[in-house]
Amino acid sequence: MIEEFPFPRWAVALALLAVIVGRGLGQALPGSLTGIDNLIGNVEFVGAWLTQLSAALLSAQALRSVLVHVVTHRGQAVWKIVASGTALLITLETLFSALLSGNQLAPTWAALSAYLVLGTLGLGAVLALGDRERRGLGLIGLLIVGAGGAHTTARLIALAAAARASSAGFDMARWIATLGFALEAVGLAASFIWLLKPENVVSKAVSAGLGLLAIAVAMQGLGTEGWGLVVGRTLEQLSAHPDPFVPRLVRYTVELWGLCAVIGCCVLPKRPPTLLMALGLCLLGRSSADVPACAVFLLNAALALHAGRQSAPAQMHTAPAQ
Repeated sequence: MIEEFPFPRWAVALALLAVIVGRGLGQALPGSLTGIDNLIGNVEFVGAWLTQLSAALLSAQALRSVLVHVVTHRGQAVWKIVASGTALLITLETLFSALLSGNQLAPTWAALSAYLVLGTLGLGAVLALGDRERRGLGLIGLLIVGAGGAHTTARLIALAAAARASSAGFDMARWIATLGFALEAVGLAASFIWLLKPENVVSKAVSAGLGLLAIAVAMQGLGTEGWGLVVGRTLEQLSAHPDPFVPRLVRYTVELWGLCAVIGCCVLPKRPPTLLMALGLCLLGRSSADVPACAVFLLNAALALHAGRQSAPAQMHTAPAQ
């Protein structure tokens, strides 16, 4: 059988580095500290390289996975059509965005592709609900779809409100973003439950320690000078905009917990790697479906979630013989 995702954990790890260095540190360092011009240049170069590399490799991976689905005649016809169209659109979007100044697409085009990739993820999540092994991930996927749709809609309303200088419109955008944040938080809590349920006491203790460390780092990010400012600006770049009606400490803590969950997807051994890939890429792109690289993450998450329908039962069947 052809393997759709040969290196699922490595794909999540590469995407995680691209998000932290490219979207986070690369945008946060300029203007935050003096005397680090060389460091800023190096981080920006590495961040751009990681972002383009992860987007290109995962775009190719998405097209390969779609081809495997179509050629091997697996899955529903509706799924094949939607996944194929989304893969082609997101790949073209990624190629075009790499050629544009500032890696920015027109808001309308970015929003259209965001809704399409979220729809694909939603379809994959609904199909996953019928499988006991993937049901939990299906529910998480639906929460991520809701959060991503809310954040994308909030950004569109905020742009329209800015063009009209409408404070009421911007408040509406922030309320919708708050709804998206709430769905994110619930989805993240469900992700930890899904990740840690089969794990031992040591894994749960380490996860609790990382959670407390995340709170400490988030508190450090509230600083206004030095590396505390860098941490805060990095987390601000990773957080969704417009800002929800939530304290910054809560937003930063949830963002760090999300990164911890993605790290768990890279290292925890008890779940099928394809399903861990689906969850990790979902969490990385959950609030930024209108960003080309994050759209690629979510598309691969949808494909990996659907691929788990074939891989999970096989692993469960061979388990008793070991």
